[in-house]
Amino acid sequence: MWQAMRLFFVFMFLIFWAGSCKKPSQPEGPQPDISIPTLIYPIISFASVTKFIPFGEADSTGLHKGYEIHLANTNQSIISASIGKITSITPDAHGNTIRVLYKPRSIYTFVYSGIVNLNVHVNDTLNPGTILGRINPTGIINFAIILNNNTALCPEHFGAPAFNNSIQVAIDRHNSLNPGDSVDSPCKADSLPQ
Repeated sequence: MWQAMRLFFVFMFLIFWAGSCKKPSQPEGPQPDISIPTLIYPIISFASVTKFIPFGEADSTGLHKGYEIHLANTNQSIISASIGKITSITPDAHGNTIRVLYKPRSIYTFVYSGIVNLNVHVNDTLNPGTILGRINPTGIINFAIILNNNTALCPEHFGAPAFNNSIQVAIDRHNSLNPGDSVDSPCKADSLPQ
């Protein structure tokens, strides 16, 4: 009997001890979506580009944290390069800025700036090629990719051939019109703090 009680206490001690060991904590809430986006469609026709400022280029306004594109033909639409959901639309110096979350809980956001006559609203779901609106009268637009709301990324690394080929068309047009200010690459850096 004494032997059985001793065995019982040892068994209870082991259960208590095992239960009090720190278990690895499970992350709370849903995990972020880290799937990498692909930029499928060119956001505009680049046939009328007059100037292309690459990602990471420094000028009097600082480092460009996206592509800045100047166009002679403002009579065209800006379209979405990828899928996503519009999270905000805010007025900017050249029209509106549209922020698009790539997927629910994604770590990637697309930023389109310089848009007027909007065809979309906050919470709209976008497909590649969705018309966002028109190019503003200044002809200056911007496109950026943001990681975790704090790091701007070179869009070239996410572009499908059609997207990247259109950016090369923009660079070639820029270089033909601005030989003293030629651009050799769409990106001067891979990433920049936002």
